[in-house]
Amino acid sequence: MCRAGRRRIGPMRPKGASRLHKNFHYQLTAMGVPAPDLHVAAPVRGDQFKIAGGAPNAKVSWHISGEPKKPKGRKTTSALPEKAPDRKAVDEFKKGFEDLKRRAKEARTRAEKVARPRP
Repeated sequence: MCRAGRRRIGPMRPKGASRLHKNFHYQLTAMGVPAPDLHVAAPVRGDQFKIAGGAPNAKVSWHISGEPKKPKGRKTTSALPEKAPDRKAVDEFKKGFEDLKRRAKEARTRAEKVARPRP
Protein backbone atom coordinates (compact mmCIF):
# COMPACT_ATOMS: atom_id res chain seq x y z
CA MET A 1 0.00 0.00 0.00
CA CYS A 2 1.24 3.48 -0.77
CA ARG A 3 -0.10 7.01 -0.92
CA ALA A 4 -1.32 8.59 -4.15
CA GLY A 5 -1.00 12.16 -5.21
CA ARG A 6 1.32 13.67 -7.73
CA ARG A 7 3.53 10.90 -9.07
CA ARG A 8 4.26 8.63 -6.14
CA ILE A 9 6.35 5.52 -6.57
CA GLY A 10 5.16 2.09 -5.47
CA PRO A 11 7.86 -0.47 -4.65
CA MET A 12 7.57 -3.95 -6.09
CA ARG A 13 7.85 -7.09 -3.99
CA PRO A 14 9.81 -9.33 -4.18
CA LYS A 15 12.95 -7.62 -5.39
CA GLY A 16 13.98 -8.66 -8.87
CA ALA A 17 10.45 -9.50 -9.98
CA SER A 18 10.84 -7.37 -13.12
CA ARG A 19 13.76 -9.54 -14.26
CA LEU A 20 11.67 -12.72 -13.89
CA HIS A 21 8.35 -11.49 -15.32
CA LYS A 22 6.98 -9.63 -18.36
CA ASN A 23 3.65 -8.21 -19.59
CA PHE A 24 2.59 -6.80 -16.25
CA HIS A 25 -1.06 -6.30 -15.26
CA TYR A 26 -1.90 -3.64 -12.67
CA GLN A 27 -4.83 -3.27 -10.31
CA LEU A 28 -5.08 -0.05 -8.30
CA THR A 29 -7.76 0.49 -5.66
CA ALA A 30 -8.33 3.79 -3.87
CA MET A 31 -9.04 3.36 -0.16
CA GLY A 32 -11.39 5.66 1.73
CA VAL A 33 -12.02 8.21 -1.03
CA PRO A 34 -13.17 7.91 -4.64
CA ALA A 35 -10.40 8.30 -7.21
CA PRO A 36 -11.79 7.88 -10.73
CA ASP A 37 -8.59 9.30 -12.27
CA LEU A 38 -6.23 6.95 -10.40
CA HIS A 39 -3.90 5.33 -12.93
CA VAL A 40 -0.45 3.89 -13.60
CA ALA A 41 1.70 6.86 -14.67
CA ALA A 42 4.77 4.79 -15.61
CA PRO A 43 5.05 1.01 -16.07
CA VAL A 44 7.42 -1.23 -14.17
CA ARG A 45 11.03 -0.22 -14.61
CA GLY A 46 13.54 -1.94 -12.38
CA ASP A 47 11.57 -2.82 -9.28
CA GLN A 48 9.27 0.21 -9.24
CA PHE A 49 6.30 1.74 -11.05
CA LYS A 50 4.59 5.13 -10.78
CA ILE A 51 0.96 5.90 -10.01
CA ALA A 52 -0.84 9.22 -10.38
CA GLY A 53 -4.28 10.75 -9.86
CA GLY A 54 -6.50 10.76 -6.83
CA ALA A 55 -6.51 13.07 -3.85
CA PRO A 56 -3.16 14.02 -2.30
CA ASN A 57 -2.06 11.52 0.36
CA ALA A 58 -4.97 9.16 -0.39
CA LYS A 59 -4.23 5.52 0.39
CA VAL A 60 -3.94 3.16 -2.58
CA SER A 61 -3.88 -0.61 -2.55
CA TRP A 62 -2.18 -2.18 -5.56
CA HIS A 63 -1.58 -5.61 -7.06
CA ILE A 64 0.74 -6.45 -9.94
CA SER A 65 0.98 -9.75 -11.78
CA GLY A 66 3.03 -10.75 -14.80
CA GLU A 67 3.82 -13.65 -17.06
CA PRO A 68 6.98 -15.57 -16.16
CA LYS A 69 9.89 -15.17 -18.54
CA LYS A 70 11.62 -18.24 -19.88
CA PRO A 71 15.00 -18.68 -18.21
CA LYS A 72 17.87 -17.90 -20.58
CA GLY A 73 20.32 -20.66 -21.29
CA ARG A 74 18.07 -23.39 -19.87
CA LYS A 75 16.15 -26.01 -21.75
CA THR A 76 12.53 -25.89 -20.71
CA THR A 77 10.81 -29.20 -20.22
CA SER A 78 7.16 -30.00 -20.59
CA ALA A 79 5.16 -31.56 -17.77
CA LEU A 80 3.41 -33.74 -20.33
CA PRO A 81 4.86 -37.15 -21.18
CA GLU A 82 6.65 -37.34 -24.52
CA LYS A 83 5.52 -40.85 -25.39
CA ALA A 84 2.09 -41.58 -26.80
CA PRO A 85 -0.60 -42.75 -24.36
CA ASP A 86 -1.25 -46.46 -23.98
CA ARG A 87 -3.70 -47.44 -26.77
CA LYS A 88 -5.31 -50.15 -24.65
CA ALA A 89 -6.08 -47.68 -21.86
CA VAL A 90 -7.48 -45.14 -24.34
CA ASP A 91 -9.70 -47.78 -25.95
CA GLU A 92 -11.00 -48.94 -22.54
CA PHE A 93 -11.79 -45.34 -21.61
CA LYS A 94 -13.70 -44.78 -24.86
CA LYS A 95 -15.60 -48.04 -24.42
CA GLY A 96 -16.58 -47.08 -20.85
CA PHE A 97 -17.63 -43.62 -21.98
CA GLU A 98 -19.79 -45.00 -24.79
CA ASP A 99 -21.40 -47.44 -22.31
CA LEU A 100 -22.13 -44.57 -19.93
CA LYS A 101 -23.77 -42.57 -22.74
CA ARG A 102 -25.89 -45.59 -23.73
CA ARG A 103 -27.10 -46.12 -20.15
CA ALA A 104 -27.94 -42.42 -19.77
CA LYS A 105 -29.99 -42.53 -22.98
CA GLU A 106 -31.86 -45.62 -21.75
CA ALA A 107 -32.60 -43.91 -18.43
CA ARG A 108 -33.98 -40.84 -20.24
CA THR A 109 -36.19 -43.07 -22.40
CA ARG A 110 -37.55 -44.86 -19.30
CA ALA A 111 -38.19 -41.52 -17.59
CA GLU A 112 -40.07 -40.20 -20.63
CA LYS A 113 -42.30 -43.31 -20.69
CA VAL A 114 -43.14 -42.89 -17.02
CA ALA A 115 -43.81 -39.16 -17.39
CA ARG A 116 -46.23 -39.56 -20.33
CA PRO A 117 -49.86 -39.26 -19.30
CA ARG A 118 -52.06 -42.23 -20.19
CA PRO A 119 -54.94 -41.51 -22.60
